[in-house]
Amino acid sequence: MKLKRKKQVIFVIITGLCLALLGTFFKADINYFDQLLTIIKKSSIDDVNIGEEKEKESDDIIIESKMSEETVKKIIENISKQFVINCFARNESNINSLLSKETSYIRSPDGSSFIRYTGDGLLVEGYMDTDKNLAEYRQRWCYVEKDKALAGVEIKLKGNNAPIIWYLHFKKENGEWKLFMLENDYIPAEPAF
Repeated sequence: MKLKRKKQVIFVIITGLCLALLGTFFKADINYFDQLLTIIKKSSIDDVNIGEEKEKESDDIIIESKMSEETVKKIIENISKQFVINCFARNESNINSLLSKETSYIRSPDGSSFIRYTGDGLLVEGYMDTDKNLAEYRQRWCYVEKDKALAGVEIKLKGNNAPIIWYLHFKKENGEWKLFMLENDYIPAEPAF
């Protein structure tokens, strides 16, 4: 019986403490508990909203990068066109304004010209048949990666059936796209035997 009595006393004491705690909670500011519960509820909602916002931001970044890549391609196409036209017009000042600091335009004694790139430990000279007359020009493709771009330009000269391919290398220099290197390739119309 004594054991049963001790259990009842312990139960009454624990119940009394619980009631005392509940009384304290009732006396405490109920708004505080509402705020606490609201903060807990809001934080889980905010996490969902933040996740949705991040998804929207990443979609926006993808759209911006696509838009900017298309814009860059248009800029590169425009610079390529200006470069080709100015090369065959032999307009040195316009050509030099399109070139990077490490690239120089050189006119050959025969009336043709080439550009020389001397950056990154390289020496690359791209020869241009600018002593001849330009018949046709078209940009075949353009590839952009971060702050560099490469364009493939097909040039047909009057009197020649075989087109010349110019590989124009561009880079961003002080926020502007500049041509820094030219490599060329001849596509023979017939096999040379």
